[in-house]
Amino acid sequence: MQSLYVGKEVKGGIFPPKDCRITFEQAQEITNNSILVPSYLPDGYKMQSACLVNGTSDHPDFTGYSQLIYTNENSSFSVTEDFSGTKEFTFEAPASDDDVEVEKITIGGHEGELRTIRDEVMRINWYIDGISVSVSSHFLEKNELIRIAESVK
Repeated sequence: MQSLYVGKEVKGGIFPPKDCRITFEQAQEITNNSILVPSYLPDGYKMQSACLVNGTSDHPDFTGYSQLIYTNENSSFSVTEDFSGTKEFTFEAPASDDDVEVEKITIGGHEGELRTIRDEVMRINWYIDGISVSVSSHFLEKNELIRIAESVK
């Protein structure tokens, strides 16, 4: 896999990019996929960084993923897309299924799930045209996370 990282490290989040060297605009030019972005951001949030991983001919079923990270002064959230539509979105390994609360929800007319881990991390997962999309945060309230997810286009 060819990895391309965009932006800079996010403070104190669960998000992986640590070495970011190209701009979001460059990532859009490089990928063969359209990177979805939320049209709604909570007050004070802006895009801090992005990560793009492209698939290779060695793994034809994996076409890559992107992750956009948004921050304000003291919190963050991410929007992640798996262009293959096959990646299982998982949280940082919970101790057991008892630590995960799952609620069925609808995002933009698409069935999805709101997962809460240990009452502290929330992640919404759904599909848009065969692309697996996730919005997650340690910090935002449920209604705010849903509003962001509904604005992803």
